[in-house]
Amino acid sequence: ISSPEAVALSFDKYKMYQKLTQLGFPTGRCFMDPKAFEKAVEEGRMHYPVFVKPARGSASININKVTCKEELELLCRLHEDMMIQEYMDGTEYGADVYIDMITGKVTSIFVKEKIKMRAGETDKSVSVKDAKLFDLIKNFVETIGFCGIIDIDIFKVDGTYYISEVNPRFGGGYPLVLNGGIFQHFPEYVQAVKAHAPQQVQIIDSDAPPVYGGAVEAMYDAGMTCDAAFKQRFLEGYNQA
Repeated sequence: ISSPEAVALSFDKYKMYQKLTQLGFPTGRCFMDPKAFEKAVEEGRMHYPVFVKPARGSASININKVTCKEELELLCRLHEDMMIQEYMDGTEYGADVYIDMITGKVTSIFVKEKIKMRAGETDKSVSVKDAKLFDLIKNFVETIGFCGIIDIDIFKVDGTYYISEVNPRFGGGYPLVLNGGIFQHFPEYVQAVKAHAPQQVQIIDSDAPPVYGGAVEAMYDAGMTCDAAFKQRFLEGYNQA
């Protein structure tokens, strides 16, 4: 998985918003202070409706579309650490991104337009391709320094893509990715690693193709690293499969 710093950033939605803004990536405006938000409304910089959600929440728990000040005040009284997020009235996408563990470079991107959601997970979707969106994702991911497998929530409003949130793990829509042929051998990587990897050995730099990054990622999940002998053994077995 990604570094502890990148994971911590992903788990705090407001800190992620701040980082996106700092780096110049398009994202919806967010507030942690209701008074600051109301001032922005009075000045015409924000307007209702908005999304109100826990800054460190998941699975769409306690997320609400809020249409007035009274609703906002009620939610902030009922729950702590609530973030006010600009309502993105557009098309929602989920991007499953695979980043090589060694080079830190994006190897695969699978984007799906979300059609139906259930408990915060994608229940029905359709795959899409857009070079503009792929470039945005690649730039963002490699700038932050994510690695392994991540899932990104994105909105498209009036032709502009906005990055919303990042989950540093498999996304709930992974079965669509698998059936779409993207990184379809990952389960085999895990099994190969568990069957053949030596325990507690030193990781080394590698000029192996991106497939090896997937193996290293699986080894991290299993609490192991890899050496040159394992790299040769793994790639020989993979080529014979």
